[in-house]
Order: sequence, then structure tokens, then C-alpha cells
Amino acid sequence: MFNTNLNKVLRSILIAGDSNLKQLVIMFEYPVGTLCIPGAKIQNDRKEFYSQLVSAMKTENPDQIVLHLGSNDVFGDVESTLRSYRFLIENLLLKFKSLQIGICGILPRAVNHYESSYWNMSALPRLQRDVEKLNAGIQSLTCGYSRCFFIDYAQRFKPAVHLGRDGLHVNRNGAFILKMTIENYLAERQKCVTSMTATLSSHVQVPDVESLSPKMTYAEVVRLPVPSSDTGNRLFDKDVEHQNSSRTPSKRKRLSSAGARRSNNKRVNEKLKFVLFKIENIIL
Repeated sequence: MFNTNLNKVLRSILIAGDSNLKQLVIMFEYPVGTLCIPGAKIQNDRKEFYSQLVSAMKTENPDQIVLHLGSNDVFGDVESTLRSYRFLIENLLLKFKSLQIGICGILPRAVNHYESSYWNMSALPRLQRDVEKLNAGIQSLTCGYSRCFFIDYAQRFKPAVHLGRDGLHVNRNGAFILKMTIENYLAERQKCVTSMTATLSSHVQVPDVESLSPKMTYAEVVRLPVPSSDTGNRLFDKDVEHQNSSRTPSKRKRLSSAGARRSNNKRVNEKLKFVLFKIENIIL
């Protein structure tokens, strides 16, 4: 069962799209903001879906929208339709800085029992190929935006079972599949937001002063001396070790001999000074 406490993470959700949302809305057991425009298209937007969507979003101010579109665009050019999707995504992300967008995959088609056999044999295969191309393009497109996600019905949706006799609109079973898929997507988004919030809050740690000592006050802790570190002496120690290690035994012997001669000369000089001092006193 979907977590109905979604508003703890997201202020509101808006599901917008074409006439397939009519069957979908009644499936939810809790209030969900919806914008259902029969005949809505991404291209040649004669129903003014985009302007109505922006108006509804300014009113609802949702954190999350789910777009269910594209079924009415299958007869158009695939590349042009994908460009229209890009335009829609980028404009929404620019207008609403914290918005997350879920884009539903276009539903496949089934046999239309109200059309001729010729139509079903000739047009239907081409429509199915276009749906597959569009879904692949939409999925690839959403990967380029950090706040845009693809909602894939393909694993659960079976056109012959979940579409009505016109092969276009979902029946009750199909609407249930759409509902479950969208709910699973929203639950995953909620889980991601919750884990991200927990991760961000875990980095902020308040120091527990009392844990240092139950009898120490904060002022006493502040006055504690900083522990000494031998880090400052390590470079010097390394230099001394390097100097000692770089001297060969013969070099060390020469250095000690030179030091001994300097000491002897110093003592001789001191004796001469003492003798001269005595002589001066005798003369005087």
C-alpha cells in the first residue's frame, strides 16, 4: 500500500495529461491534484495544455508533477515530438526551481474494434514502432535532467488486456495498472527525499560537552590545555637523522679530529694570555 503521508515530504502532487486520466483519478483512495484535458498533445497544442498546466501549477504549487501525455502525438514525427518534450521539460524546470517531473511512457496500442481490418493491419504496426521510438527517446531525454524521471509501464501493461475496445483508452484494469505504477514511482521519490534529508542532517553533529567529564563545565573544557604534538619536531629530527646518516665513518673521523684541534688551540691561546698577563704584572 502506498504511503499516504507523502505530504510530509512533498507539499502536493499534480497529475496532468490526456483523457486516460479520467479512469485513473477515481482509482486513488485519497485526494490527488489532477488536470485532465481530453485530446491534449505535446505538439500542435490546440487544447492549450501547457498554459493550463502552468496556471494549475501556480495555483497548486506542487513539488511533484506526473505527466501522462503522448498518445495523441503518435501520428506525428518522432523527432519533432521529442523536441516538444524537451521544450516542455526545460520550461517547467526553469519556471519552478524545486519541481520534480515524472513523465509516463506512452501507452502501446491495441486492435481498434471500431476500425477496419485494413487499418489494424497497416496502421497499427507503424504506431507500435513509433510508440517504442518515442518511449526510448523520452527515457533518454529524462536522463539529462536531475529533476526529471521516466515512468515505465512496459513491465506490467498488456495492451490486449488493459486497453478498451478502441485500442487507445485504458479500461478499469488498465487504470489500476497506471495507478500502481505511478504510486510506486512516487513512493520511490519519497524514499529518495527522505534518505537525502537524513544524510544531510547526519553531517551536523552537536558536540556533547558533558560526555567529556560529568563534573566539568563548558568553561572548564574551554580552558583545557591543547595537547602537545611532536609534529613540529619531526621535520627537525628527520633533518638531523639525515645529516648523521649522510656522513661516512671517515668523514665523521675527520670532523671529530678537527673539533679536537680547535679545542687544543683554544686551550693554548688561553695559556698564552695567562702568561702574558703575569709578565705584565711583574714589569709593573
